[in-house]
Amino acid sequence: MTTRNFRVNNGISVGDVVISASTNTITGLSTTTPTADGDVVVKGYLDTRISALSSTSITQGDSNVTVADSGTGTVTITVDGAATMTHAASGITVGNAISMTASNKNVTFSPTGTGTVEIAPAGSLTMGTAGVTTTKRGNIVATTANQTINLSPTGTGTVAISPAGALTINPTTASAMDNVVIGANTAKAGTFTQVTVNGSNVNTDISPTGTGTVTIAPAGALTMGTAGVTTTKRGNITATTANQTINLSPTGTGTVTISPAGSLTLGTSGQTAAFLGSVRVNGDITVDGEQFIVNTTTLSVEDNIIELNRNISTNSQVPTFSGLKVNRGETSSASEQDVFWVWDESALDDGSSLTNSPGLAGGCWTALRGTTDNDSGPSAISSQESSLVDIRCRVIYATATSAQYADIAERFAADAVMTPGAVVMFGGAQEITETAEELSDKVFGVVSTQPAYMMNSGAGNNDSHPFVAMTGRTPVRVTGIVNKGDRLVSSSVKGTARAARTGESINPFHVIGRALESKSDAGIGLVNCFVQAKN
Repeated sequence: MTTRNFRVNNGISVGDVVISASTNTITGLSTTTPTADGDVVVKGYLDTRISALSSTSITQGDSNVTVADSGTGTVTITVDGAATMTHAASGITVGNAISMTASNKNVTFSPTGTGTVEIAPAGSLTMGTAGVTTTKRGNIVATTANQTINLSPTGTGTVAISPAGALTINPTTASAMDNVVIGANTAKAGTFTQVTVNGSNVNTDISPTGTGTVTIAPAGALTMGTAGVTTTKRGNITATTANQTINLSPTGTGTVTISPAGSLTLGTSGQTAAFLGSVRVNGDITVDGEQFIVNTTTLSVEDNIIELNRNISTNSQVPTFSGLKVNRGETSSASEQDVFWVWDESALDDGSSLTNSPGLAGGCWTALRGTTDNDSGPSAISSQESSLVDIRCRVIYATATSAQYADIAERFAADAVMTPGAVVMFGGAQEITETAEELSDKVFGVVSTQPAYMMNSGAGNNDSHPFVAMTGRTPVRVTGIVNKGDRLVSSSVKGTARAARTGESINPFHVIGRALESKSDAGIGLVNCFVQAKN
């Protein structure tokens, strides 16, 4: 086909269609709805189709999108006469609900920098539905006074709060957190890594009902209370894991008060309950076990009676020894054996020997020593393993039935220090002096070594006021040979006696006593004698 150019001055007319060059119009076109790609659309038809569109809005019925910009621009979406969303440079305002109807879809609010997501409904804000998990990252802040944030899942729903850092709950008024339930009737429900209550006069009550328990299982230490704060615990505190410690450690002048309405049990079999600081028990304390060990420097007891063998009901149950023990070592030497002050139930009560008591009580108080280990009590030894020890005091008021020694002595002031067994007479610078002449009729007595009965014992000591045997058996310092039964008289050796010679003229005032044993050498020695003071 060959193309030809032509010029039209006024227009072209083809059937009903007129193209006017002078008016720049095309008339006579069809106004019906176009049906094919080559169909021409006239203005009248197009105007009926875009009547809801303007330069600032798109409208359809009661719904439209309006753009306004007179310096601060906004885009407003109105649906059924209600503004549902407004876009501005400062943010997006939603005037109605946002619904996610499709499954497996996420709605993410992620402001950058210091930006925030602010949701300010006039009524309530509901996040999530049954069976749907709602995740919140960042802060939820109620910026208006007297506003409430409710986390209220229904049925078996739960609210899980899992911050990477700390969870802080700061109620500003009393009872602002009433009826907060943490955990459920399932194992390990309601687990916290850290719970901190800041502010004065704030109470934290953890009160499970029924058979519920509160389990606190820190990896490190658990601290309850601070200085000046009272911590009250109702119910049981249980360390469920082996080798765990519960420390109640008030500082300064603080105290830990435990006031159970029933009984207080500390520790179980094989476990040790330790107390640091002072412990005061208001009421009775019962210790069940084998030993009650007190590791103190001084034990002070206010009671006037200390009871031993409390659970003994019959005499047959009484142990052999009941009393006190003093640890002195663990060897068998007499100086390191443990010593006891005990009631000896095995001691005979007939007065037949020194170890027996005639008190008619079926035993006697006894001071003894024996070999035991450090953890053994008085009952760990027997009468066969023990030995009696001395008791020292100022005055004993008792009924004597026997004496270990055999003379009666009294203290007298001496003019010099005298050795045991020295023969003395009245004279010298004090009351007595040692004899120094043959056959003196001024002889008075003999210095006793261990008197059975000591008179005037408070007059002085053995150096200034030695005991002088008045009568009885005592060692006497003698020079020369002595035969048993010889009478003893003074010699020229100071403080020394000799045997009276056969045919020697003597009288009773010369005689010191009678020898109870022989002495075969010519030197000076001690001889047991029966003596009696001369007047």
